Amino acid sequence: MNMKKRMLSIVLSGAMAVSTAVSAGSFGAFAVAQCVAYSGSNVNDQDYVQWSDTVKSYLTVCDNGNYMRVQSGAIEGKLLVEYYSSDFEPLSTKLIDNELPIFGAFYDSGNNYYVLSGQENPKQNDSLEVFRITKYDKNWNKIKSCGLYGANTTVPFDAGSARMTHSGDHLLVRTCHEMYKSSDGNNHQANVTIEVDMPSMTITDSYTGVMNVDYGYVSHSFNQFIKTDGNHIVALDHGDAHPRSAVLVKYNSDFTTGKFFPSYFEQVSNIDVVTYPEYTAGHYNYTGAAIGGFDVSSSSYIVAQSTVDLDYINTSETRNVYVSAVSKDLSTNKLNKITSYAEGTASASAPQLVKINNNSFLLLWSRDTKVSCVKLNADGTVNGGIHTFEGSLSDCQPVIKNGRAVWYVYDKNNVTFNSLNLSNLDDIKTVDVKTGHDYETKYASKTDGTVTQTCKSCGYVNKFTVPTSTTVYWRTDLSNTSFSSVLSKTQFSVGDSIDFWLYDDTDYTVEFSDRSMVSVNKLENYANDIRRITFKNGGSLTVKIYPTYNPSVAKTYKFTCGCTSHTYGSAVITKQPTCTSEGTKTKTCTQCGATVTETIAKLSHSYTTTVVAPTCTTNGYTLHKCSVCGTSYKDNTTKATGHSYGNSVVTKQPTCTSEGTAIKTCTKCNATFTETIAKTSHKYVDTVVAPTCTANGYTLHKCSVCGTSYKDSTTKAPGHSYGNSVVTKQPTCTSEGTAIKTCTKCNATVTETIPKTSHKYADTVVAPTCTTNGYTLHKCSVCGTSYKDSTTKATGHSYGNSVVTKQPTCTSEGTKTKTCTKCNATVTEKLPAKGHTAVTDKGYPATCTTAGKTDGSHCSVCNTVIKVQTVINATGHKSSGWIVDKAASIGVKGSKHKECTVCKKVLETAEIPALSRISISKASVTLSTSTYAYDGKAKKPGVTVKLNGKTLKNGTDYTASYSNNTKVGTAKVTIKGKGNYTGSVSKTYSIKNNFKKATVSSISTKAFTGKNITQSITVKYNGKTLKKGTDYTVSYSNNKSIGTATVKITGKGSYTGTITKTFKINPAKQEIQKLTAKSKAFFVDWAQKGSATGYEIQYATNSKFTSAKKVTITNNKTDTKTISKLSGKKKYYVRVRSYTTVKGTKYYGAWSASKSVTTKK
Repeated sequence: MNMKKRMLSIVLSGAMAVSTAVSAGSFGAFAVAQCVAYSGSNVNDQDYVQWSDTVKSYLTVCDNGNYMRVQSGAIEGKLLVEYYSSDFEPLSTKLIDNELPIFGAFYDSGNNYYVLSGQENPKQNDSLEVFRITKYDKNWNKIKSCGLYGANTTVPFDAGSARMTHSGDHLLVRTCHEMYKSSDGNNHQANVTIEVDMPSMTITDSYTGVMNVDYGYVSHSFNQFIKTDGNHIVALDHGDAHPRSAVLVKYNSDFTTGKFFPSYFEQVSNIDVVTYPEYTAGHYNYTGAAIGGFDVSSSSYIVAQSTVDLDYINTSETRNVYVSAVSKDLSTNKLNKITSYAEGTASASAPQLVKINNNSFLLLWSRDTKVSCVKLNADGTVNGGIHTFEGSLSDCQPVIKNGRAVWYVYDKNNVTFNSLNLSNLDDIKTVDVKTGHDYETKYASKTDGTVTQTCKSCGYVNKFTVPTSTTVYWRTDLSNTSFSSVLSKTQFSVGDSIDFWLYDDTDYTVEFSDRSMVSVNKLENYANDIRRITFKNGGSLTVKIYPTYNPSVAKTYKFTCGCTSHTYGSAVITKQPTCTSEGTKTKTCTQCGATVTETIAKLSHSYTTTVVAPTCTTNGYTLHKCSVCGTSYKDNTTKATGHSYGNSVVTKQPTCTSEGTAIKTCTKCNATFTETIAKTSHKYVDTVVAPTCTANGYTLHKCSVCGTSYKDSTTKAPGHSYGNSVVTKQPTCTSEGTAIKTCTKCNATVTETIPKTSHKYADTVVAPTCTTNGYTLHKCSVCGTSYKDSTTKATGHSYGNSVVTKQPTCTSEGTKTKTCTKCNATVTEKLPAKGHTAVTDKGYPATCTTAGKTDGSHCSVCNTVIKVQTVINATGHKSSGWIVDKAASIGVKGSKHKECTVCKKVLETAEIPALSRISISKASVTLSTSTYAYDGKAKKPGVTVKLNGKTLKNGTDYTASYSNNTKVGTAKVTIKGKGNYTGSVSKTYSIKNNFKKATVSSISTKAFTGKNITQSITVKYNGKTLKKGTDYTVSYSNNKSIGTATVKITGKGSYTGTITKTFKINPAKQEIQKLTAKSKAFFVDWAQKGSATGYEIQYATNSKFTSAKKVTITNNKTDTKTISKLSGKKKYYVRVRSYTTVKGTKYYGAWSASKSVTTKK
């Protein structure tokens, strides 16, 4: 089994496993057997002290409304992708191989997924890929990658984060890196910006060099954010060096051109949102701040962070939440303080900023075990109150779905989804999901430590070993530093504490029979896992401890605290009952302080009665309402009476197009009822319309009131009656003619077409030539239209010999011509160019300061330059890194220079600043002893001083001085830097009154009771009576049985040391039950009280028992005895006591009360 951090389960008796319950406001829980074991945790990973880390947890809303969780670090070498339903029920899982070893960031563009990864480059290899952006489709199929090589990077994402955004086809990345070693010998850290063309997945611009903030460069950038506003990049960096601020930069260049890096003429605009003062009390990289959110509103750029009180950065430790709103022209910066937690209390974490819309944001932060949230306006001011609930944040940026902000927190195999209602910030719901194998476990035994776990889903078998014995180390005296495997004390009082720890790294379970009796806390600042049990109530307690997977080797311990049988005082009312809630009263044990709470029943309601009469529409009733709490009920219901309507009154007369209305009114309540009056009939006027040649005839009926009409009695149209045609246009051989006919009844006309006439052709015969065919031409003598036929072929050319008309040269062609003997037509042919005859022109190399030339060539015939000789610029000097001529020392400057690595010319010289002494103020100081008993002598504990892992040397690196170390109180040792160190640091220790010099009184011998016996002790120191619990504690041992008991009084508070006293516990006092006279004898019978070894009977003839005689009975079961051989008629006084022998010593109980008897004759 791998070594791991021990898990200690604190459970109630009988429990064998621990499960986390779902919160009261949760949706529910799912147990998923995905058979994958996850590691890591993201709880509060959004927070940081000095510098941030990359975001490793992402949540997106899928197109179908489900959720996708993307997690880096849960499985080594893989990116975990899990899908959940809208109710957070697990659906499926994917594992995506890491492209490069170091995860940087994930981004969902809506259409695709993008993953940023990197790898270290310790050898500063410019051919090694250090950043890679990989594009995937929505099913996680890889599409393409692009990357940066070398890029002045040794460690990507070092001491910072990485975030991506996009606009259009432009993906923008803001992250950081540790750079190549600089001239001072150090690898410094700064930000990095990259732009990618998303369709082609090519990097169009990037900056990984060294510049200044006017170009968007921030050195020691400990957190990076990036957004867009129009065509401009807006970025935020947590700067520690140059500048030392939360710095907002706005690029004035247009990134949509594919280039963002500014030119000299368009440098970025920038503003210090919050400036961090110099920190001199420790590590210089500390700024006292953690930035958690950055976004763009309709009017401002919003920055959310938590910081200490920056006016007191060297002493303040408590962080509060601040929100800055920067105007978009960067001219104004408004800082809003959101919280006011008092100095010395718990800090607020780095906040999360969630954009609801352009004018509204949600701000969340965690503190201890709670999450707080508030809404913000567009200018960063608070909108409403702060709401707080139990829970955690993580580095998962919340997403918004259906009016709720959703994020998740995970710890190994447990994932908790949180859903916060944006309309009601008190409405928070959670759901827990458990993944991993669903094991059935075979536990180990006393002889075999093997644990076998078999997965019920996949059959995977996991075997490991656990101890076959249990060893618990106890410390019952908290003033002692040592532990023992022997529990030396089991009797305690309320308020007492004991410590225990377990030696090995196995998971253990601790069971308590009554968990309410104790509190259990882990002690901090110890290398071992030490737990402290503190008794809160009296009673008996059984504690069982065992390896979680081997309960057969459990160790059981029994404790008692205070009294086992409480004696309670009168009850005190702690909450008064009301008519809506029960009250409580508490009784306190007068011996041990244990309390018991009882419930007081609710009070009766104080009802007042009101009779409400019925109306036309509502029932009547009697209302009984409590005058104290307002609770009410109704009875004695009487039915509503119903309406009684009068006659109708017309409010609107009906017409032939609309209905009318009338109203009836209730004579009791004046309620009205509206009735409808039907429409009236139309008043039609009839008109007969005769038919025409083309239109039918009919009778028209039209209402004289509203104009509504309809037709009937239709007669058909008779049609036209045309006369003879009249020619209006004569036809020709190229166009048709027209003629018109007219109706004799209505004069309507119709036009007819007359066909074209025939052409009148004349014929002409045309003979063929060298290039054209012969034919017969037919042409119309009227309109000129023609056509050809009877074609004969062209005869073709007959060329003579070629004649050269232009001679060819090196670069141009020549020509030759042939002429036709029949028609003198010519044809020209090309002669090829001869080409150059090349001659080489020799070049020469460039030097650091002079230019060179490359080899060239020219033609020896025409002198044309064939290959141009180009100028090789002077190479310039190649600068070395800084070469130390004289090393700097404390108080003494050094010198260094740079030289050309080619010609060795000195290029630059500079001073090396004198070394500063190192501040010792943050060193850890350990004292050999932290508490002394006062004896009048100076107390000087040994000192161990460590700084940055190095143990400093007394006298060489520091000096130690002591103050207030001769009297009772708080002493101090001050460590002052020496040699290479400066500053100081102090450590306090206690000198307390020597408790051993106190006097203890009121300790007396006690009689056996069968119960633990205590003393009413008085402790005085120099005449002052000390107070138990404040100045000292009391513990007992062997204080139940007969013998010698020990009481240990230990100093507390202002006192140190222990006083040990003893007292005797003698047998219980006996009682004579019966004393009977006999003849010269008597019979005695006594009640056996307590255990005893034997008894003694003493008798005498006087009540003072002078010259008494004694009879010893060694049988402890005997409780009667006859004493004989006495005088007759003599009065004897008799008493009895018991004795017990413990380790050879006899302890005698008190004599019983004496009784007398007179013997018989």
